[in-house]
Amino acid sequence: MIERDYIMRLMKQFFDVLQQLVNNFDPNEKNHFEQQLNELCERFFGNDISFYLEDDDVDIVDKLEAATNQELVAKASMLADLMYHRIAVVGSGKARANLAAKTLRLLSYVNGESNTYSFERLSRIAEMEQLLS
Repeated sequence: MIERDYIMRLMKQFFDVLQQLVNNFDPNEKNHFEQQLNELCERFFGNDISFYLEDDDVDIVDKLEAATNQELVAKASMLADLMYHRIAVVGSGKARANLAAKTLRLLSYVNGESNTYSFERLSRIAEMEQLLS
């Protein structure tokens, strides 16, 4: 019970900050937005976002540190959302495709492990699949 409350509080804090960043996104200040996303990633995951993107062959879920499966699913969901919004500032090409592939991997993992239905998550999975095709 305490663990679930902790995870829920952590997720609420994360998504509140992320939503505020997304709502205040200025397309003319992409570098500032990317810097803020990196700071958010460091704050909640202890690593810069590049840590999760640098290896193409490493499963991104394996890089997440979590005490329980429930915490791992929560962290994967949080990181997937952060990466999803980062796609807005990444140009086209290999970097964008790599980011989309990692985001898709996280979203698919969360979709398979979570017992909560999410239309938004399924829509984002379809969007990432289309971006990669």
